[in-house]
Amino acid sequence: MFLIEKPDKNLSGDITLPASKSISNRLLIIRALSQHPFQINNLSDSDDTRVLENALKSDKNVIDIGHAGTSMRFLTGYCAITPGERILTGSERMKKRPVGDLVDALRALGAEIQYAEKEGFPPLRIRGKKLEGGKISVKSSVSSQFISALLMIAPVLKKGLEIKLGGNTVSPAYIELTLKLMQMFGIKYKQEGKLIIIRNQVYVPSEITVEADWSAASYWYEMAALAGKTKIVIRGLTQSGLQGDSVLPELFDGLGVKTEFLKNGVRLIDKPKKISRFDYNFINQPDLVQAFAVLCVLKNIPFRFDGTQTLRVKETDRVEALKKELSKFGVRLESATDGNRIEFSVATTGTKNTPGSTRATIGAKTATESSRATAETKAGVKTSATKTSPIKINTYEDHRMAMAFAPAALFGYKIDIENPEVVSKSYPCFWKDLIKAGFNIQQ
Repeated sequence: MFLIEKPDKNLSGDITLPASKSISNRLLIIRALSQHPFQINNLSDSDDTRVLENALKSDKNVIDIGHAGTSMRFLTGYCAITPGERILTGSERMKKRPVGDLVDALRALGAEIQYAEKEGFPPLRIRGKKLEGGKISVKSSVSSQFISALLMIAPVLKKGLEIKLGGNTVSPAYIELTLKLMQMFGIKYKQEGKLIIIRNQVYVPSEITVEADWSAASYWYEMAALAGKTKIVIRGLTQSGLQGDSVLPELFDGLGVKTEFLKNGVRLIDKPKKISRFDYNFINQPDLVQAFAVLCVLKNIPFRFDGTQTLRVKETDRVEALKKELSKFGVRLESATDGNRIEFSVATTGTKNTPGSTRATIGAKTATESSRATAETKAGVKTSATKTSPIKINTYEDHRMAMAFAPAALFGYKIDIENPEVVSKSYPCFWKDLIKAGFNIQQ
């Protein structure tokens, strides 16, 4: 357990972010499918990437990928077309994360995959072999990783693939990321609405350097918005347009954070705050939800987040995890049954309100209500939680829960993070970087 404190409310420093694990993991699969190896510079040092890299090098029959959901999905596609018999397994949480739609699609192509335990979930017993390819229809409303796994193997199939996306596609930005990376390695594709066509082709090897992770940057933007005074440099971020989470500068502009792009990164500077309410559809950026939820609650900014349904099947049920942990600040969040909506409202009658007095729904605000909400936002949050006793945050073995709640120390809270080592899944140096930025951390 780590006890996180911040002696003052200012944020400064010079931070180098980890490489994008989303890009790194896709590049590892593309390289494994390429006829010739190529150099990947600045590969992510996250647990997820390390697990995938080791699995691709392994000659073992049983591959345990732990909590790495991306690795499970990508390896399912890769192993299905690679000769040999393997069992893909993982943590207890991984065994509860659905993979049935991907397995069904691969089986339709002739893949030999069996469920070793529960139908529709890992572990999987896979007998790899060459597949012809062809036309398939895939449900895309559960995970974009299913689609990415199929897209990456498509060029090496004799007949390629014609993939028709069924349902309301979630996290389409990650599908676009996969296609853009494939294109960088010589793969041509055609996309017509929900139909993606990729013919049999050869990956063209090329040395590449992985850019920094915009998802990891969200916690520094969160801190910048919470801080009294901000001037911090974050290294490695680029405006390549590859990552969907690169919308952070635009989203935070109204939350009091100005972004200045540098030669190799960004500088964050505080600016006058303008926003009194934050509504956004996170269908393309689900990994940002926790940071924004904690920020808005602490700043007393009412919100409605849509497009959050995939949070139910992440490392934990992130919707329920947020509701439980934010309740420790005296706050109640409301959500749709399927997790497709999360809401936080600030009561607007009587005296100045606290997050503990939230309403179940958020209606349209009058000008007077908006004005009052603005005043409350400027003043900051007053919760029923005490700032003298530590608030214990359960991470649920989820790296993003730990990183999203740690910034609350900037508001004077003492934050106890349980299982702080979970950040190694995507950002191994997160705690060291917090110390560099002036946070106190006690074990």
